[in-house]
Amino acid sequence: MEPWILKMLRSRSRRRVLAWAAVFAGVLAFAYSQSRYIDNFIHGPFDVGPAELDEIKDVATTPHYFVHVRGSGVVDTGLEQIEIHKTRGVETSRSVAARFYLLNIGEKALLCRGTMGASREFEGSLGPIDGELGAKLLTSRGVAAAQSKLYPYSLDTGSFRLPGYIAIGVFVVLLVLFARSGIPSIRSMRDPAAHPLVTRASRWGDLRNVSGEVEREAAAPKLSSANGWMITENYMIRSSALTFDVLRLEDLLWAHKKVIKRRVNFVPAGKTFQSIFHFLGGNAVLQAREAGVNEALKLVAQRVPWAAFGYSAELSTRFRKNTQEFVQAVAQRRQEWAKTQRVEARK
Repeated sequence: MEPWILKMLRSRSRRRVLAWAAVFAGVLAFAYSQSRYIDNFIHGPFDVGPAELDEIKDVATTPHYFVHVRGSGVVDTGLEQIEIHKTRGVETSRSVAARFYLLNIGEKALLCRGTMGASREFEGSLGPIDGELGAKLLTSRGVAAAQSKLYPYSLDTGSFRLPGYIAIGVFVVLLVLFARSGIPSIRSMRDPAAHPLVTRASRWGDLRNVSGEVEREAAAPKLSSANGWMITENYMIRSSALTFDVLRLEDLLWAHKKVIKRRVNFVPAGKTFQSIFHFLGGNAVLQAREAGVNEALKLVAQRVPWAAFGYSAELSTRFRKNTQEFVQAVAQRRQEWAKTQRVEARK
């Protein structure tokens, strides 16, 4: 019969693999829904002239909408897009983000939103004319007379490829996360015995005996936290939908409380309380209300009195820069504690 720890590792790994499969299925579905944009991103901008523009019946579905157009002349409509700058909700300044031009192409004119000034060449994406903008065009100089020959769509010279570059960046991040989490999850699902937790637990004794003890204690924890960690008689165990981990209390090196102050628009919006536990072989972050965090630290301090408790800059520096010395100091305190216990037992 497979030890409980192996069962838990296999089931959590399987869930993570399924979660990653769902993520990539979502990515593929999104890419399929954006196939028109992707085609234009890769192959555009397309050079178009009067013939190609005249053939567009519905600009929202036309295959090639990332285009490069040339005209015989350009007219400044006088319309501007104003960008309002604010600090903490209060307007501080305004600036012209873009201007609108009419580009004469053959016998017709194309409304173009430009950021680089008037030109006889524009590059950007074709799209419908905004209703408010269309109303303003009727009253702008040089446009009313051109209404009859105006294309029923406009061209925006904003960065067409920027969303694509952002999507590529997100996908690269997903690949990095998959390499760090997804691939190890596949390996753990196939062979949970190779998981680092199994190696760590095997040092505590026979794996089946350790697994049985951990399973029994997990069924009746002394304290549980909001983020899945529980404290038992001898272990700290994390069991959530996608994670499973076990740390032995007697391997604790240092524990301390952490308070995170949350702010929204520089206004205090509450605090988050955590107890941080540093073990030989791993870390645990228990999140709860302040009373729960204090109780967790008190409970563990009673069980592992030789570990270091409380936060100070000196302790943090020693732990980060002289970890081996820190470990040796904790081991020394443990030996002294054990010696004291033996002496008291003889009395």
